[in-house]
Amino acid sequence: DYLQRKGVTLVRLDLSWEKLQPDLAEVLDRAQVDKLKAVLDALAARGIRAVIDLHQYGRYNPNWRQTLPAWARYPGQTVYGYTAYNPWVVPNRRDGVIGSPEVPVERFQAFWQALAQALGGHPALWGYDLVNEPVRMGGRQVWQAAAQAAIDGIRRVDKATPIVLEPYYGGDGPGDWPQLAFPEVRDPANRLVFSPHVYFDQNSSGYYNKGYADDAAYATRGVDRVLPAIRWARERQAQLFYGEFGTPPTDNDQWQELAENTLAYFKQHGVSATWCQYAVRLPGLNPDKLPPGAAGWMGVVSWMTRSSSSSSALQGSAS
Repeated sequence: DYLQRKGVTLVRLDLSWEKLQPDLAEVLDRAQVDKLKAVLDALAARGIRAVIDLHQYGRYNPNWRQTLPAWARYPGQTVYGYTAYNPWVVPNRRDGVIGSPEVPVERFQAFWQALAQALGGHPALWGYDLVNEPVRMGGRQVWQAAAQAAIDGIRRVDKATPIVLEPYYGGDGPGDWPQLAFPEVRDPANRLVFSPHVYFDQNSSGYYNKGYADDAAYATRGVDRVLPAIRWARERQAQLFYGEFGTPPTDNDQWQELAENTLAYFKQHGVSATWCQYAVRLPGLNPDKLPPGAAGWMGVVSWMTRSSSSSSALQGSAS
């Protein structure tokens, strides 16, 4: 209801593979799929659509039933199962990577085919985001093989819904373009949407551990960071969707100015973008500026301000 009142028409909905499929050798968990459908039904009733995002970094945790070990947690994060470790936090682990003996590419393909079979045609469904930030998977070719397999599986049962493809992160931050590389894949339906992420702190992490001045931020840093990707998409006549961007929830108007300049640039070039905000510990943190549902240190909510997959301008306000 809050997002509807704000004029938001599309959200990026993060999913847990382990919840939807507790055993890789089994079918999807019907109860979890029904819960997901109930969320989509509620969104559809409010005129909001969703990009469903497998928020896994190219991994599946076969040991999800165990509590999350200390080395895999964010600072202040509650212990829970159901999630693969975050390779941005734990850079040297490779277990559970898609394409490994533990998680064969065929299982990844079967998951997406089954989910598309269950959700395809739903009025709230805008797109399938195959994996959030595939990183340190053993090479770009690993992600390329996995992405192509997932596309092939989806298109067996759903030829209409756009597929959102993220670049491979070899280990650099989400803002390091053009070092990032999208896999070379083919979609028989020709409905691929390319989705980099960008943040505006100095190291592009999105944690915003420094204030505006200490971070040496400036009003057009966002424009400077997204310009190369926008040029890349224009040269290839590709559709671009910034699946994550955001500034910290503080009372500092300079961060707000930076975000508004970036939004204006997105609008100028017909680029869709999804606001993503982390509840980080910063000087001047204003809890009133946290997005709905943000909790603790790592609460994340993201939304998108248009419902069409065309290149029309942004509508509404990401605020």
